[in-house]
Amino acid sequence: MLENQVNTKQILRFKIIESYNQRYSTRQIAEYLNISQRQVVYWIQKWNNEGRLSSKKRGRKKKEKSEQLEQFITQKTIGNRNLSCKELSLLCKEQFQNECCSTTTVYRLRKQLKFDYKPPKIRQCLTELQKIKRESFAYDHQSNETNWKNVVFSDESWFYLNPTRKKIWRRRNENDDSVFDEKEKFSKKNFDLGCFQS
Repeated sequence: MLENQVNTKQILRFKIIESYNQRYSTRQIAEYLNISQRQVVYWIQKWNNEGRLSSKKRGRKKKEKSEQLEQFITQKTIGNRNLSCKELSLLCKEQFQNECCSTTTVYRLRKQLKFDYKPPKIRQCLTELQKIKRESFAYDHQSNETNWKNVVFSDESWFYLNPTRKKIWRRRNENDDSVFDEKEKFSKKNFDLGCFQS
């Protein structure tokens, strides 16, 4: 009984497309098949956009497998942020029993998961003495009510002699240690200096 209903619906959809290809209007098709014009328009658009007439929804198993794949990609990316899409694609195929998971698919899923391939964040390595001196400088000027009109402010633009070309996969708001690249306080660099007085 249920199978006959499914077949009848499928035949009706094919009749809609057949009539549409014969240049009948949606109103004429709706009147001829005794259905609503909205239903005619829906199946014509589905045929033009997807090339199919099935109304079958995504199965739960397929959705669960997709979620497992996304979790696996997230885990491996955070575990090794230098891992290429090609290498991760091979790991996915091993994990999910050679299921098709191309390099392009891995890249697309990484982008959907908000990962970007860009340089790591920079965290300056400060010694305890440097930290103490910075705090002391701020407290001294705060307590002594410094007359800033007698102070010259400077700004500089740095040109590093050995700039880093390293890139990793990371999300915008991630702040764990794996997204940082530590550098020395005094790296080799040249700079242009500008000054002004308040």
